[in-house]
Amino acid sequence: MGLKIAIVGATGNVGREMLDILVERGFPADEVVALA
Repeated sequence: MGLKIAIVGATGNVGREMLDILVERGFPADEVVALA
């Protein structure tokens, strides 16, 4: 069972920055869900 991450407010500036940071750092999540 892998790690599942939900980013709340992903359409805002902070949410987009969080998604960018996860990608840049290669965060080992099996699933990332972006919630508006």
